[in-house]
Amino acid sequence: MERAGWDPGLHTMTDKGTVDIGAAELNIENLGWFRDVLIYAKERNATDIIAVEKRPVRLGILKKCEVMEITGGVVVKPGKAEILAAVANTRQRKFKGETDSDAGTAILKHIRNKGYFEYAFSVKDIGRFRMSVSNSQEGLGFAARVLPYAIPRLEDLDPFNMLAGIKSLFDFSYSYPRGLILHTGVVGSGKTTLIASELDFLAERMNGAVYTLEDPIEYVYQNKRTVFRQYEIGVHIPDILEGVRMALRNNLAGLVVGEVRTRDEVTALFTAAEKGFLVISSIHTPDAMTTLRLLDGYGEDTDAWRKKMAQCLTAIVSQKLIHKEYTAKGTKRTGYILVPEVLFFPPTIKAGIERGAYNEVENAFRGNAIRNAVTFEMSLSVLERKGIIDSCLKMELLDRVDQGKI
Repeated sequence: MERAGWDPGLHTMTDKGTVDIGAAELNIENLGWFRDVLIYAKERNATDIIAVEKRPVRLGILKKCEVMEITGGVVVKPGKAEILAAVANTRQRKFKGETDSDAGTAILKHIRNKGYFEYAFSVKDIGRFRMSVSNSQEGLGFAARVLPYAIPRLEDLDPFNMLAGIKSLFDFSYSYPRGLILHTGVVGSGKTTLIASELDFLAERMNGAVYTLEDPIEYVYQNKRTVFRQYEIGVHIPDILEGVRMALRNNLAGLVVGEVRTRDEVTALFTAAEKGFLVISSIHTPDAMTTLRLLDGYGEDTDAWRKKMAQCLTAIVSQKLIHKEYTAKGTKRTGYILVPEVLFFPPTIKAGIERGAYNEVENAFRGNAIRNAVTFEMSLSVLERKGIIDSCLKMELLDRVDQGKI
């Protein structure tokens, strides 16, 4: 039975949602005041752009918000009409029934009905950005996440080779990797970028199809040996559950789900992994063991669910970022350094999960008894040995990790 609003042949929403108006890179000269903002944000290596009507535009830099000043110390304060124009000129799709003359009205109506509006766009020679537009007590505004223009290479994200186990998993010789790889971390910790880097690395090695379900599409993948089919939730597919069902009816090698939030979505990941596919997704949890214990509570039949967890889990990758000046491969840099934690699941750990013996699993993990596994403490020790941080900063960072502050 077909769902209302869903055309299985076209893979696009038909009676509600949005209509594609082209996904090409935008010309920055056509973006008005927003042009200067995007250029300046890129020059400052900002991670976010925050704009609210009649208030100074702020840039997110090192988790702080700085008022943006362009040439001559001018503070940018866009009005409601200017914010609407920036949104109308950067989104890639119109709302159903919208005409060229009522773009602003259509955007405001959508926000009133839905609460917010999310999308992503690319600007030629500048980069890719993820926008979240909403109304608040202060007025209309948006938060734009700055994404790398090109997908970073794994070796650039991980210059100190702390993800060697993940790289070896993807650098296969005979059979494709299988099972569920979950990426965890707080908002802004780089989960989406690391997943994109892994997929780009995998694309040179896996001769098959990988389906992605994203909200919104952030990185655009290039077909290499791997063929990518990217679906945006609410545009090409109604929701994650329907997207997983659709994907599993096709001949694919891998499935990527941008982020899961509900019990049903988590269960769908395990169903896909149980069928022998490589499944990659993300979830908002602070570390590997917290993720494992959280997953344990999702099953209705505890014994059967733990057995499925043990069978399906391949790795949990947790990550944090610190900002430092550092030297890698003889080059001095200033930027974010990935601090990963990676839990793998050899037979002894799988047996512990089936019994629900999570204290045993954690002791093995913290005690360096799992091959290729990495804890946050081990990652910080690598940075200490490389001279990136000293012992005092290492202890301070470990305390902040334990307190959930990074």
